[in-house]
Amino acid sequence: MKTDRDRRVVRAENEQLLLGGLDLVGRVLGKDPKEERRLLELDPGFDPRDTFLVVLDGTVISHLRLVRREMRIGRSLLRLAVVADVVTDPAHQGRGNTRTVIDLALEAARAARYHCAVLFTELPDLFSEQGWSSWAQPGCAIIPKALVIPAAEQQVRDFRSDDLGAVMALHGHHGSAFAGPLARTIGWWKADLQRETPPGEVLVLEVDGRIAGYARARARRRRPEEFAILDLAALNDNGQRLLLRELVRRAHQRGFTSVTLQGPIAGRLAAVAPELGRVAELRRDKHTMFKLVNLRRLVGALIPEFEAICGRDGLCEDGQIDLLVGHLAAELSSSAGKFEVSVPRSNKPSFLQLSEGDFWRMLFDGRMPPTAPEPAMLRTLFPEREFAFWPADEP
Repeated sequence: MKTDRDRRVVRAENEQLLLGGLDLVGRVLGKDPKEERRLLELDPGFDPRDTFLVVLDGTVISHLRLVRREMRIGRSLLRLAVVADVVTDPAHQGRGNTRTVIDLALEAARAARYHCAVLFTELPDLFSEQGWSSWAQPGCAIIPKALVIPAAEQQVRDFRSDDLGAVMALHGHHGSAFAGPLARTIGWWKADLQRETPPGEVLVLEVDGRIAGYARARARRRRPEEFAILDLAALNDNGQRLLLRELVRRAHQRGFTSVTLQGPIAGRLAAVAPELGRVAELRRDKHTMFKLVNLRRLVGALIPEFEAICGRDGLCEDGQIDLLVGHLAAELSSSAGKFEVSVPRSNKPSFLQLSEGDFWRMLFDGRMPPTAPEPAMLRTLFPEREFAFWPADEP
């Protein structure tokens, strides 16, 4: 009789293992394994070895997929491992299989020189217990049945394939302010538009023959009553209002009970579109979770930005900062306008001790913890940055 001791934790190094994992995902999450295989092949960054499995007696009982992404932070690009499709066969739950496959994936991400890991989950408390940090995002839910919205103006129309260049340029210009910081290649765009083909879910705003805005939305797979706005970018508030109104109108026509929106515009909804703001419920999404993969590499990846900040005014003084983040330690030294990262000596006290949550807030928001000192060096290391993850970036 086979026991849990006979289980193997492997990568999907062959087609049989990959299909076994997709079959499990299909049974647990209700996805079509053949369609999932097709969608994976569309992703230019897909590698079968990024699928991690727990196998017992030749049967896949747990599955996880790492999605390779790059993330903009200032002028730097960070390597990000997005954890997707984490499932365990219900007959084998509660035996540590999920934790085992996550640990293996994170170890592989560390070896592959990733900087951070992120996942989107309906069980944030479970992952908090495993050392993940929640990153709440501002958002709102609009109730479309409470509105009567006339048909869209002629400026708003469905996306066409020849709009791709203009849409990519709009996203690149607005960046994380509207659609998250993940760098999107032309391969990403083409793959995603092939994934999301239903009419009316990708709109553009055309003014005087030029694309002045675009929006993407989709029905939520796990919450089918919800129409989620993924991207929304326009050159001015009126353009955003026109796109928002049309998305809400179409959601009402299709029977959705809720239209969700995240990002800075969610907090400004009453100013941008007052009629929508009156029927919107403000909320904070807590389903995005982060984990540091390697602190030294993370800070090291940001060094070019630090050098640029110091090089502009020549006021960067020599000095040294020791950081302790969670159970990770790093020593940051500056000399002649350059920053270096090293492991501090074990007998040396840290200059500043931070929780992992405080570290994220400093790094991405530029906000100091209330109990932390504010030397000029720290303000140089942690300038104000925009950082967000929207559902648009969810695999």
